Formats: sequence, structure tokens, C-alpha cells
Amino acid sequence: MRCCDVLIVGAGPAGSTLAWALQDSGLDVILMDKCSFPRDKLCAGWVTPEVFSMLHLDPNDYARGHVCQPITGFKVGMLAKPLQEIAYHTGPLSFSILRREFDHYLLDRTKTDLILSQACQNLQQASDGWIVNGALKARLLVGAGGHFCSVARAITPSDFRRGPLLVCKEAEILLTETQQRQCNVQPQHPELFFCDDLMGYGWAVRKGDYLTIGLGREGSENFPIHMSRFVNMLTEQGKIPQATTLPFSGHAYLTARQSCRPLIGDRVLL
Repeated sequence: MRCCDVLIVGAGPAGSTLAWALQDSGLDVILMDKCSFPRDKLCAGWVTPEVFSMLHLDPNDYARGHVCQPITGFKVGMLAKPLQEIAYHTGPLSFSILRREFDHYLLDRTKTDLILSQACQNLQQASDGWIVNGALKARLLVGAGGHFCSVARAITPSDFRRGPLLVCKEAEILLTETQQRQCNVQPQHPELFFCDDLMGYGWAVRKGDYLTIGLGREGSENFPIHMSRFVNMLTEQGKIPQATTLPFSGHAYLTARQSCRPLIGDRVLL
């Protein structure tokens, strides 16, 4: 059986950043994820300058070879109503990125042993740590897998689905030159559309040659209807080019006020 000091389950930004921070600690660290990288991640995809600073990254260096669109303002309003443009004149307040690029970049800079394309399917607590999938033993287990994290499920099984979920769908497409001319979303000003009942919002974000659109709402009731209306509105307003195929994918998670998961336990933390 393979043994390590720290096993991090989830190789997204949280898991890979922790692995990077521990790489010179002298601890034997393994980073595990059910996916191979690069992989797509449902997310509107923007990162603030503070996050770049916290991760010890230079946006200009990262932009060499990666999508990193400066954001200097937002257009905000209610669905089907005129948007209010809010511009900032003190430099970029955020950067639009592609999560599959950003997450892979963070993972690539770690020197940690990786176990990818392997899900954490079985957890057993031992007197001196945790045994994962019957083949890996860790003194400390870290869950960094987000809403569907297997570690979180193991330590809070009764609270995992407490409360209504926040449901969202998103599509990210590479625009052709013709589609870029047809799309009137400004790259430097992402657009946010709040639902009339304030139970969610939609977004339209240009990042380089890509367009990302999505809608998230608390609760799944009538969600397909809300999504269809949102897409039709964006198409009518010229934000989605005509006859564009949108490869939507979906996700759901608990909001912070509803999640009752403990953050720390016996030789385990989230």
C-alpha cells in the first residue's frame, strides 16, 4: 500500500494551490483527481488582480499563451431591460480566463505527485489516517473537490443535500471571425442580467475569441423555461450570433448559507 503525509482530493485551483504551497515543506504530498487535465469547468471565468497576487502570478506573464481578457467595467441590469454600463478608470478590475487553461496552468506548476483520471470512491478511516480506494494511505486527507467532493460526502453524509440547490447551465464557444463580428458583447465589459424575482442571474462574457453565456438560479423549478427565455433574449439582442450551436453543460451546488459541512475533522479538512 502506498503511503503519504497529505492526500489532496481535487486538483482544481484550491487543491493545486495547496499542493504548490506544500511542495517545499518536506511532506510527501499526493494530488488526486477523477479527471485528466486540461478539463472543462463550468464557470463564467474571471479572476481578480488580488487572486493573481495571492497565487503569485503575473497577469501579463500568464497572458502569454493563455486567454486573459482585461475587464474594465460591467453592464448590469434586469432581464429584458436596458443595462447600466459601469466603467472603472483605474485599470483592470478583473480578467476573463478559460478555466481549462487556468486550472491546468496551476496544476502544471506544482511538483507534486499526481494521480489523475482516478476517482476517490472508497474512504476508510484508520487509527493513524485514511485509506483511499484500498490502495493509498494518508496521514492527512484534504477534500478540495467542491460541491460533489467525495471527502465532504464522507464526513457529512446527512447534510450533503440539505436545502435547495443553486442550478446553472453554461456554454462556452470559440467564435468564428463572422460570429465575432455579429456578437455585440464587449470583451472588456461582461454583461450581467438579474432575474425579475432576484432568484438568480445570467451572464454573457467575451474572452478573446470565446463567448461564455450561462444562467444560474436558486431552485430547479421551471429552470428549462428560464434558460430558453434567456437564450432567446440574447439571440434577439445580437449577443449570440444567429444559428450558433451552444454546447450547454449543467451543474448544481449548495449556497454558502445552506451548506452545513464541517471544515475540519479527525485527520481531515475541507
